[in-house]
Amino acid sequence: MKKTSIRQKPKSAGGGFALVATLSLMILLTLIAVGLLSLSAVSMRASTASSDDAIAKANARMSLMIAIGDLQKLAGNDTRITARADILDEANPPFLGAWKSWEGTNHDETGRPISPGNYADAKKNRFLGWLNSVSSANSGATDPPPAIAANGRIALISPATLGNSDEAAKLQIHLAPSKVNPTRLFRNRCTVFSRGGDPA
Repeated sequence: MKKTSIRQKPKSAGGGFALVATLSLMILLTLIAVGLLSLSAVSMRASTASSDDAIAKANARMSLMIAIGDLQKLAGNDTRITARADILDEANPPFLGAWKSWEGTNHDETGRPISPGNYADAKKNRFLGWLNSVSSANSGATDPPPAIAANGRIALISPATLGNSDEAAKLQIHLAPSKVNPTRLFRNRCTVFSRGGDPA
């Protein structure tokens, strides 16, 4: 009886290499995907920070425009007088107010000033407004707005600047922020600049 031997087909040497190459490509693709995601997250954070920075600069620039406009409107003319609110009452915060001064029309032909009659009423009628960031500050009210610390108010001059002494506490200013319409603000400022800063 003859023995028959079954020959086994030799294993291909390329089969193991294909598996290793596939795994290597998968790892490489995974690393690329993770790298792209990380780069995207960093780019988004940088974009958000840049946007916040631009908004902060725009708000600061708009605040400066408002301040310059109010200065020109209330105190720009040579016939204007400015004084602190605590000159009227020591309990008042140190707001700066603007008044119309006695002009040439208030003098007679000899150059002597004409009596205003009731000086308190005349002074009140010549009051223009307080130079601060409260939207109702320029409504003609002679009493300055409250400036003590309270909820919803922002410290413009705070203990970090003045210290914590009793004298410094009187100089602290806390005001409520006011909303501004940028379109109307720009139109009003252009009108003020074209008129030379005279609100009357």
